[in-house]
Amino acid sequence: MKQALLACALLLASPLSWALSYTQEFTETELQQRMDAMMPITKRQSFVTVTVSEPVLDLAQSQNKLSLKANIQATALGGLQGNGTVQVSGSVTYQPQTGSFYLVDPVIDSMHINNVPNQYQGQIQQLAQATIAKALQTQPIYTLKDDDLKQKLAKSVLESVEVKEEKLVVTLSFF
Repeated sequence: MKQALLACALLLASPLSWALSYTQEFTETELQQRMDAMMPITKRQSFVTVTVSEPVLDLAQSQNKLSLKANIQATALGGLQGNGTVQVSGSVTYQPQTGSFYLVDPVIDSMHINNVPNQYQGQIQQLAQATIAKALQTQPIYTLKDDDLKQKLAKSVLESVEVKEEKLVVTLSFF
């Protein structure tokens, strides 16, 4: 008798737990608009200024990460000036207090700046890494909306974040 009741309870609870989760898909276009709004970012340190602009988002499905390629410009005292590209990738994290998603642990995968001697490339990359990390970790790529009941209720527990078919798929659980 107890086993039958337990089996019934498990059967009833299984669809209930499925119904109490919320999946949100973000297209590359939606996330690209957020990235565009964050840029350009500029950082000055000592005698060097670095500006990162015009990001192009790529949802790297094989790595389950967000990746972006952006233009980078560096200037230094003495008229030294160069521009090029930077490739950055990072993971997505969720902050339930604010209902916001952030790109965390961004890493520069590659960077090349024309017209800048190799001896300065490392310093510029360090400054670019710090600039990009700070900007992306403090500005959300998406915040759940309080006027959407499902999104408001979903601001509790993150079940999973994955990249699927060029979309960022986020599953949140109500409990």
